[in-house]
Amino acid sequence: MKLALGSARTLLRLTAPLLFGATVATLPAEAATLASSHGDAVFGNFSHTPIDLDTFTKTDVNLQTISGEVRGRARARATALPTVGGNLSSSRTVGNGRNYTGTASSTAGVINTFSVGAQETFVFDFLLRLRLKVALDQPQRETASAKGRIHVQILDHLTGARLDSFKLFGQLGLPGTPSPIQFQSNPYVDFALLRQRLRTRGNQTVALTTVAGRYSRTFDTPIELRLTETKHNQANVRAIPEPSAFAGLLVLAALLYLRSMSRKTAAATPSAAPPADQ
Repeated sequence: MKLALGSARTLLRLTAPLLFGATVATLPAEAATLASSHGDAVFGNFSHTPIDLDTFTKTDVNLQTISGEVRGRARARATALPTVGGNLSSSRTVGNGRNYTGTASSTAGVINTFSVGAQETFVFDFLLRLRLKVALDQPQRETASAKGRIHVQILDHLTGARLDSFKLFGQLGLPGTPSPIQFQSNPYVDFALLRQRLRTRGNQTVALTTVAGRYSRTFDTPIELRLTETKHNQANVRAIPEPSAFAGLLVLAALLYLRSMSRKTAAATPSAAPPADQ
């Protein structure tokens, strides 16, 4: 296992600049409510040369504001080469004000197909990393949430049946109780948590987990395998007016309505006729 971890670390150090280039830009830090979700994955040291390669990415940002300001950014990048593949996706939203909603989503993935003969062992190394962050500026009326998932599947290419899978996933939300990012493995994976952190300071929470490992499985009969990795990151911020503000508006509206109705009633009531002369 030490050899596998060493290979994964070397893989990340050598290939990350090639796959991703410069670090993905983020919105500037400031005193505001924010949510961010970032994930990246690298695969390499394949025992077999892939016979087909593919990647996919998707981003979406939805911002709505009535009172205040909200910004969002979503980035996704993916690369697939015969010897190495990987991707990253990052979502971030920042809000400030009394009434706004912001959501940023990003998805990235790689798909590699391999032909494995009878009694051959299919092997690859991987490194997965997920980072989540949420912070509140005004906890009494704002919320922030961030979630991410890196899902790896090994499928029978001809039938689509899932043979194995493992994933790294987590979610943070404020207000709320934070929980660490989790890794769900399977019997054909050896792995180690290179780094795991969950820290809360004031109205800010950060979760970070890095996993390195190796997948290895021997197949009795010839098979075409499809290795798919899908990464999804989402960040949400929201602010709603305080209930007292709604109550005040309702009271004011009711008073104005009653005053208007009173004037209409007074105008519609005829004056009393003067008494007849005796």
